[in-house]
Amino acid sequence: MLTGGKNVIPHAVRDVADAAAAFSARIGPDRHFDSQENVGEALAECCSPQNVTVIGMTGSGKSSTLDALAGERFCSRVSSEATLVRWQYRPHPAPHTHEWVLDLFYPSDALLNLEFWDTIGLEQEDAPRKLKHIVPKSDAILVVISARDGNQLPLWDYLRTLEERLHSRMVLVITHAELLSFDQLQSLKEELRSTSRERLGVQLPLYPVTTAGEQAGEGVEALRTCVQEVLKRSPLTDKRVERLLLATDRLLEEQGKVLNELHRLSKMDSGFLTSIDREIDRIQLQMEDEMPARLKAYAQYVQDCVPRLGKKSARQMGRFLSIRRTMILHKLPPVIDEWFYELVKSGIEERHAYYNKEFLNICQTHWNHVRPRVKEQWDCDIGDFPAARLQADLEVYKERLGRSIYMPLKDFGIKPCLSKLFLDQEDVMRTEIKLMLILVILGALLGCFGEHAAGFACVAAALAVFVAIPNVSPAAAAAMEEIPGLGAVVRVITFRDYQYDDGHSTADVHVPELGGSGAADEINDQVQAYTDQLIAQFQTDCEAAGESYQGLDVTSSVVTDSDTWFTLRIDATRTEASGYNFTRFYHINKATGEAVTLSDLFRPDADYVSVLSAEVLRQMEEQMAADASLSYLTDEFTAIDPEQSFYWNADGDLVLVFDEYAVAAGYMGMVEFTIPQDVYSALLK
Repeated sequence: MLTGGKNVIPHAVRDVADAAAAFSARIGPDRHFDSQENVGEALAECCSPQNVTVIGMTGSGKSSTLDALAGERFCSRVSSEATLVRWQYRPHPAPHTHEWVLDLFYPSDALLNLEFWDTIGLEQEDAPRKLKHIVPKSDAILVVISARDGNQLPLWDYLRTLEERLHSRMVLVITHAELLSFDQLQSLKEELRSTSRERLGVQLPLYPVTTAGEQAGEGVEALRTCVQEVLKRSPLTDKRVERLLLATDRLLEEQGKVLNELHRLSKMDSGFLTSIDREIDRIQLQMEDEMPARLKAYAQYVQDCVPRLGKKSARQMGRFLSIRRTMILHKLPPVIDEWFYELVKSGIEERHAYYNKEFLNICQTHWNHVRPRVKEQWDCDIGDFPAARLQADLEVYKERLGRSIYMPLKDFGIKPCLSKLFLDQEDVMRTEIKLMLILVILGALLGCFGEHAAGFACVAAALAVFVAIPNVSPAAAAAMEEIPGLGAVVRVITFRDYQYDDGHSTADVHVPELGGSGAADEINDQVQAYTDQLIAQFQTDCEAAGESYQGLDVTSSVVTDSDTWFTLRIDATRTEASGYNFTRFYHINKATGEAVTLSDLFRPDADYVSVLSAEVLRQMEEQMAADASLSYLTDEFTAIDPEQSFYWNADGDLVLVFDEYAVAAGYMGMVEFTIPQDVYSALLK
């Protein structure tokens, strides 16, 4: 199929221009490059349609020649003898302004990147005037000569008026070749070659084609090949490419200046930024040192509330007369449960508000100290302290802290425990009340029969039972006093804090210890083994590197802390000549109390590796098709690791995480792929 436009522009040229345009956004969306728009315009021009124009005498077969090139019959259905016709795939944003030009549209694949110009006969008086704005701007000019037309003088006279630079775009086409014998056709070809040399000083390419009979279509494929070559070497195409290259070169030059300036500023300001970083580090270390004590204070407060729970429950059991207690005891457990929850909640919030205020004051003091220094160094104002934004972050922390404390209260089951004890108490009370009523009735009956002494004895016994009721079931009351605490409150305290600085290399390792379950101890062992490995490798590299810089930074964050999952993330950055980032995730299933890896999520017989790998590869290819700046190593990627790093996002979707350089080019950093639930749900345990 005949093609044009962007299909004849070298791919390498367009790729470089696209990459340069995309890189501008990566430097900074707020930066303006003067050449950015020029590159966009040049790219659009390179992708615009090329022009194929047919010229010749009336009836020479111009329209049929265009039909033959396209492989579809649509040009010959419209007469162009009085009007120039421009054929396009779709309406052009800017229609032609000349009244003798008719824009028509046809959904032919040949017109996707081309425009066909079907012109009037050259024997017409006004033909040269109408063609002077069309032919010189054509990428390919087909000079059509009919085998049955002997008078070609107007055609050659017109060709002699054209500039020599257009000769390289011309191709002679003999139509109706089926009307001539072999010898006649050869004679005509020699005649036309000779005329071309005499009239134009150059021998134009010559292609006979048949348009009727059993031989219809012969010579068309050779003509298409020739026209395609003419389009590729079109001077207009060269100008488009040249303009694109110049615009891209200017853009790259502008980007280089900006990058050099940024590099200069970064070197100049590195000491200033380092000093601020160290100040922030000191504040952070101070807060981290205080954090274990604060978390312990939270836990201690919860623990101090437990005896109050037992005492209140015991008072409720012995507060009323027996009959009334019998009627309301079953209603008390949810009341006491809610009372305990609110008691803990109010105390925790009060302490959190105090710590928040203290933290905000520290941050604001440092901000006010840094602000004039930034003004002096960079002549810019960082603005007022963002108290509202920081307060919002603290509210998130408050909510997560509250979840870690309040949810265990809900799950602890105080209400069921109280219900069982109170039901036991109710059973005892009902039995003793029945005994008291029986004794009173018996005393009354004995009194009626004159046995007054025995009657008084029965009533006295009943009163004794009545008085004793408030003190029944001391075992239950004692049990209430001994209600256990809320279980282990998950706590996070620093257990590994490794720092190293010998003047050449630095290391800063800061990771947590989890408490509260056997799974937490297992995770602690894994994290410690992992960090020990990183530190040992860092020390080995420092010895081998001498005075060359080596860097190691290890930090942590809690990714998920829901009712079901707790996920700890350990991020490590290894720096030599360049930086290398990698991460590990550690998961605890709160429902089972077990540490979990990726394989633990799926049935033993489930081929989850193949299923997840196929989805990752699909997303890689889809993303690269949508964004040319992305570069995944699809040829090298075979499958995910059976224990691939993962976490659950806020929507509950599975997210697979790959270290830097693992499946993508280094500039993309660590990459993540969110796996839809319908991909793997059938494989879960």
